[in-house]
Amino acid sequence: MQLVPATAPVEIIAPGEGVDVYLRRSPLRSERDHLRMPAGLSIEEIIERCDIEPNRLYIAINGHSIEHKNWGRVRVKPGASVTIVKVPGKGALRAIAGLVVALFAAVVAPWLATTVLGLTAGTTAFSVATGLIGAGISLAGSLIINALFPVAKPDTLPSTTTLYSIGGSQNQAAQYGAIPEIFGTHRISPPYAAGAYTELVGDDQYLRMLFVVGYGPIAVSDLKIGETAISKFEDVKYEILEDHTVTPPTLYTKPVYQEDVSVVLDAEAGWVQRTTADNIDEISVDVSAPSGIYRYKSNGSRVNYTVTVDVQYKLTTSSTWLSLGTFDLTSNSPQAVRRTQTKTVTRGKYDVRLSKSSPDYSGKDTVSEAVYWTAVRGRRNEPVISFSKPLTLIAMRIRATGQLNGTVNTLNCIASPKIRAWNGVTWSSGQVTRNPADHFRQVLQGNANARPVDGASIDLVSLQDWHAYCETNGFTFDLVATDQKSVYERLTEIAAAGRAAVSFRDGRWGVVWDIADSPIVQHFTPRNSSNFSSVRAYSDLPHGFRVKFINRDNGYLNDERVVYDDGYTKDNATKFEGIDFSGVTDKDLIWKHGRYHLAQLRLQRENYSLDTDFEHLVCTRGDRVRVNHDVVLWGAGAARVKSVSSSPDGVVIDDLLTMQSGKTYSMRFRAADGSTIVRSIAGVDGEFNSFQFSDTGTLPAAGDLAMFGENGLESVVLRVKSVTARQDLSARLELVDDAPAIMLADTGTIPEFQTGIAPVPDYRASAPTGFSYVETVWTTAPATSAVDMAWQAPDAGAAASYIVQYRANGDAQWITASSVSAPAIRLVDLATGVYDVRVRGVFANGELSDFLTTSFICAIFASNPADVEDFRVAISGDVAMLQWTLQADQALSHCEIRFTPAVSGATWQTASQLRTNVLGLQTQVPAMVGTYLIKAVNYAGLQSVNSALVVSTVNPLTAFNAVEALQEDPTYSGIKTDVLVAGGALRLDTGTDIFSLVDWFSVPDFFLSLGGFVSEGIYEFADIVDLGSVYTSRVSTNVSAFGELASLDLFTRTDWYGVPEYFGIASDSLWNVRVEVSSTNDNPSGSPVWSDWAELTTADVSARAYRFRAKLISMQADVTPVVEELRVTVDMPDRVIAENDLLVSTAGRTINFAPAYYVLSGISIAAQNMLTGDYYEITAKTAAGFTIRFKNSSGTPVARTFDYVAKGYGYVQ
Repeated sequence: MQLVPATAPVEIIAPGEGVDVYLRRSPLRSERDHLRMPAGLSIEEIIERCDIEPNRLYIAINGHSIEHKNWGRVRVKPGASVTIVKVPGKGALRAIAGLVVALFAAVVAPWLATTVLGLTAGTTAFSVATGLIGAGISLAGSLIINALFPVAKPDTLPSTTTLYSIGGSQNQAAQYGAIPEIFGTHRISPPYAAGAYTELVGDDQYLRMLFVVGYGPIAVSDLKIGETAISKFEDVKYEILEDHTVTPPTLYTKPVYQEDVSVVLDAEAGWVQRTTADNIDEISVDVSAPSGIYRYKSNGSRVNYTVTVDVQYKLTTSSTWLSLGTFDLTSNSPQAVRRTQTKTVTRGKYDVRLSKSSPDYSGKDTVSEAVYWTAVRGRRNEPVISFSKPLTLIAMRIRATGQLNGTVNTLNCIASPKIRAWNGVTWSSGQVTRNPADHFRQVLQGNANARPVDGASIDLVSLQDWHAYCETNGFTFDLVATDQKSVYERLTEIAAAGRAAVSFRDGRWGVVWDIADSPIVQHFTPRNSSNFSSVRAYSDLPHGFRVKFINRDNGYLNDERVVYDDGYTKDNATKFEGIDFSGVTDKDLIWKHGRYHLAQLRLQRENYSLDTDFEHLVCTRGDRVRVNHDVVLWGAGAARVKSVSSSPDGVVIDDLLTMQSGKTYSMRFRAADGSTIVRSIAGVDGEFNSFQFSDTGTLPAAGDLAMFGENGLESVVLRVKSVTARQDLSARLELVDDAPAIMLADTGTIPEFQTGIAPVPDYRASAPTGFSYVETVWTTAPATSAVDMAWQAPDAGAAASYIVQYRANGDAQWITASSVSAPAIRLVDLATGVYDVRVRGVFANGELSDFLTTSFICAIFASNPADVEDFRVAISGDVAMLQWTLQADQALSHCEIRFTPAVSGATWQTASQLRTNVLGLQTQVPAMVGTYLIKAVNYAGLQSVNSALVVSTVNPLTAFNAVEALQEDPTYSGIKTDVLVAGGALRLDTGTDIFSLVDWFSVPDFFLSLGGFVSEGIYEFADIVDLGSVYTSRVSTNVSAFGELASLDLFTRTDWYGVPEYFGIASDSLWNVRVEVSSTNDNPSGSPVWSDWAELTTADVSARAYRFRAKLISMQADVTPVVEELRVTVDMPDRVIAENDLLVSTAGRTINFAPAYYVLSGISIAAQNMLTGDYYEITAKTAAGFTIRFKNSSGTPVARTFDYVAKGYGYVQ
């Protein structure tokens, strides 16, 4: 190179002005130092400051190579770029040629390094996936994938799947599958870590499960089943173990292998057999009767029924069956019955069989005896998880009965891994972060990597700078990874979320990203490059992207957002292409990334390539370089200055360049000191190597690099997309347009996003509504109700079916009534009382609604019937016709009629039963003087509150004679049990003798003592009635009594003398006096057999002897009946026997009364055809008959006829 002396212009360098120095210290390392130094230093001074040996160096200023002999002469002007590259010796180049090729292969294709190093991510299994391109991807999509800062390659997933993760929104049992790896914060439906199994507690079924969230530690929150918070479930326990190697699970400790059998057992089918898993240490079997076990008898009562099931087991290699146990299932309820049997065995594989040993029922009663073999399970005595790396687990035990529809397969939670993260100052462990840079390092060094790298293999400086870049722009990465990918593929996925690309420089993992104002690193012209080429993609660009993403703001459901390119809206856009931004869950970031990549697609459509010497290469992927080349008209040519002239100013170059008149041209010179001189030239037609400048300014020097072109178009700025090593030690650069407008594409107002995806409803947040019911009579013996219920569907939508459960108010156990498809049901066989009921919907997808919980009352038989109305009597001879009116009542059974001889002051409690079960509205009874009383009775035995009464004073035609009368009052000398006589009246005794107390004032009431009156006392009459023979008699009682309320506060009375009773009068419903009778046909003085005691009913009874007692009853502790009169009468009706025209022979005639009288009052004889002096004699006259003989005047028996009338009372049986 020949230096031409010239007068250099004077230039003043201001303080602070500097130059950019790019230093590559080793020819075998792509590591590059960027140094900022003061302007005006010589090359030698710069080398000294770089602390590098000044030999085997390639130095260029703005792309212009500086020879070694000029290093001390050339001083660098402000704004210039100095490139310093250490080059190997000539002999060393061939020796390391293969190594250089391998190095560049690693730079360009890091997946090769992945394969060599054996790095994995997301799973403990080794997997390398190469060449993944989504099925059906468009040309535009291909361009995006191959952009300078591309999106991640799409996974081939079904577009219709609703995901929390790649595994789906349901918990999966993926044996030998990948362990999930969580990035950022994401909702996950964790897979099962072990098989779920059931256990029984009483008749309730519980479910135990173990889930693996991912490599620990992971922060877990917002635990749900479906869309329902776990706190809304009953009887659930769970534990979240962030590191199972530190804290093992306690709710699921041993591996259990369960098979759901669900086979009905019946005696005719015999044995049902199943086989356990291998190496089992414990066997357990479950049986259930889902419809309950009971027997309905023909009278409507439900009684106990028993089903027996035998269980046997044996080793699969043995032929001898052993007994595991017997199920004896006894119940009388439709409630489900569940039982389990467990047996510890020697480790092995076993056959298990069950058989219903009780016979199948074949009678006429209704029997529920269907028993199912529900499950067989085997347990191993070993840890449930044997994995050396920490895992985050969720162990759970939940009651399935009544609240789960099958197993739990929709458990989900928010998961955030605790990893090492950059906080701006240092890397801190155990942090929750969404920054892509933190997860980039986690992939390289985390637990999911089978061969994690050390810190020296990571370009931490680039990660830290990228971390700040992501924080500034709000870039995040949230992903649940369950697929198997190589380290490079996972890193590429993460880098794409932060608009970066993976780099592998000098054996260290790092990233490069788009920095808009980064300095120009290197310059290329045809003078220092070769083999330039350009490829332009003429694709039909879309008007926008349809971006599918998981929307964190919509419950982590699949969503879609349309991002429009400039000039397009929903009104005019017609061409769309799909694109995915893996790990991006924010709707605004989706828009920003979409806009950015649309701009890349539109502004970087052309790829440029050129070759350059590897030893002079400084730039790497992502760097900005300046290029002049006539092939693509970046300038009109390039050359070097041969000579310079002044007055006028001009230059001579070493090549011919073409101009046209009418145009203005620029010639940019790269001076040896790195400065740039730009001079204008007026265009003239022709080719020239000598040019005269049309303006004034600094002149270049001979040897300077000249770039020529139309004004302002002598060169362009490009970005390095890739660097590829070649066999001849050259490097192939792939370049794209710098296009700074790309960085502005996602600025401005983000359009409002309205998701078109409806959120998944929380089914358990809604419940059926509008509950109503109607009660009717179901059975009368016993008295039970039927309740027809109806309700409305939950707000979440129509249910496929409904589960209905009920229980008596206060009971703990719910009874499952049935599963119905319509929102209505009839519950039957319900006794009187208050019941709780709950109804929940079962939707077509298996989800359950919340319970509608309310109550209903079976009150048909709980309330007293209405009082009988219009009670009246009509006497006809010896018969009284009683009639009345009843109010309509479906629970009404019959009426009860009582009678008392009293014509005033009659009470129900003191009257005796006359008819106990009268149907209809009338009946006939004996006509008697006294009071008839009537009450209505329902099927539950409840009576009207008030009795209706009618008084009869009409004597019947047939008179009655009191043959026996017992009067106990006022002395009451009979046997007393828990009763006493006070003031000539009979009353209940108290529970404690007040005189036995040491402290009389220790009781709350002096008169009641401790506990009040006894609830029941008995007084037995002093005498027995003996009629001597068996007679038909009418037995009746006469009782005068009232209820006394002893707890009344006497001192609240204003007038003690104006009340009928010193103590208070109690309601008739709180007490009762019942006279009972027992009879015998035997001689009571001998060894009689007495009948059972029964309530005395006014009626005709046949017996010889009677004994009586009064039962005093109190329904309240401070109430006692007070019996003032207690009498019993045994009556016999008058009888008249008459016969006419009876012939009496001379032997006489005996007349027998059939039946005999109890008392014969007299006989009247009317003789016929008597002669003078005739007479008759009556002999042997008794209550059973008499003998008559007629005689004439001489006393001789004669034959005559006669009539007679006999009168008396009583019947001898």
